[in-house]
Amino acid sequence: MVNSRQIEAFSEVALHLHLTVVTDAFGDSAIPMLKELLTYVGRLYHRLPEDVYRGQIVVVKSLDDSPVADGGLLYGSPDAVALPQSGRVMFQTFSNGAVRVWSSLDSIDLSKLAQSAIVYTFDQGKDTFFAGSRQATMLKLVAQAFSSNFGVPRFHSLKDALEDYRLRTARHTGCKILEKIWFDSNRIFFIPKPESLMRDSLVQFLNNVLGSEAQVRPEQNVNETEPVDIFIHWYMSQHLALIEVKWMGKSHNGVKITTEYGEARANHGAKQLADYLDENYRTAPLHAARAYLIVFDARRANTAADTRTISRPDGLKFENREITFQPAYHVDRLDFEVPLRFFCEPKCDA
Repeated sequence: MVNSRQIEAFSEVALHLHLTVVTDAFGDSAIPMLKELLTYVGRLYHRLPEDVYRGQIVVVKSLDDSPVADGGLLYGSPDAVALPQSGRVMFQTFSNGAVRVWSSLDSIDLSKLAQSAIVYTFDQGKDTFFAGSRQATMLKLVAQAFSSNFGVPRFHSLKDALEDYRLRTARHTGCKILEKIWFDSNRIFFIPKPESLMRDSLVQFLNNVLGSEAQVRPEQNVNETEPVDIFIHWYMSQHLALIEVKWMGKSHNGVKITTEYGEARANHGAKQLADYLDENYRTAPLHAARAYLIVFDARRANTAADTRTISRPDGLKFENREITFQPAYHVDRLDFEVPLRFFCEPKCDA
């Protein structure tokens, strides 16, 4: 993982990489302005989730500290800025700490802006600087999956962690807590109401992986009726993740099958998450939140209350059966991650 000291080191490297571009265009007097711009970019990425941002980010530092364009919204402090979720957005930082923001811009003439300002852009994973008639794109100083050299890849690191849990823990029940979700040793049926154990297992895992970067908390209230299963807040930032845990399959109490859930249960979870996001934006509009739906899938074919063993065809029938989501929030919303289905493999007869 990339830490704050490494980010500062990358910023220092970037300063030297682009020093020539800036000084060739504007002379040595522009060096403090470049430092101000880089400082603001680093501060911006503590709030704006650039690792999942869809659009172009532009940051401008004017040579004479005058506005570079008409319009926009002026904020007295960077922390007061309501950040967008997508589209082309431009920030102009001023020496007194104020920020002017233009959002949903149809076009920006970067070459014109660069005649009297230092211009930084982040677009499609590339950090580029413009000054006068010069421009330079920064080489990747961190892993390719990390979007900007100046940002900490918080949401990407969470997604990678969940994928690891899916493959190494959920698939074959590789966790002492998760072992308790099963009614039977062959992992055919869940116990009644296994969600809390699934949540606890995932919380333990994420604390181990993200503990130095973020606070991972179970069952946090987002609205007045139901808490979200897992709430993650990254330290020194305003990045939040909301995780909802659901399951599909059958539960058994030792006498009978008590509950059977299919795709409707997963869709219910997606709707809950969308509502949580809406409520979170209402109560915490300055935070960048992202939703993650986790579905533990133990669907089996041809099972009854007295089933205790299962063949491979029946046990693995749903191994690759993806869920149809209606509506597809992960397609329609920019703040909703593609749902993750954790197929839980049974012990099958030879």
